[in-house]
Amino acid sequence: MRTMTGSTQALDYYYAHQKEINAGHLGKYVAIKDDKVEGYYDDFMEAFWAMVKGKGYERLTFNVVHCMPDDEWMGHLGFLELKGDTEWQD
Repeated sequence: MRTMTGSTQALDYYYAHQKEINAGHLGKYVAIKDDKVEGYYDDFMEAFWAMVKGKGYERLTFNVVHCMPDDEWMGHLGFLELKGDTEWQD
């Protein structure tokens, strides 16, 4: 049995209910926590900060996913935390 964080549970919920969650919201970003859609947003950072600052949720307790058709490959899998010293290269 695998242990899931809140963010992986939310991502699993998205995949299990992708068609219903996406209905009328393709191109938007959906914020999910505790198997519940918390809202739809125009961009990832807007959704992320709405969850952290607006609703007071801790990182890794929710996920933000780009609403894409369920028959297309998802290149963006939502919010995943990077651990360690990560330097971004341009």
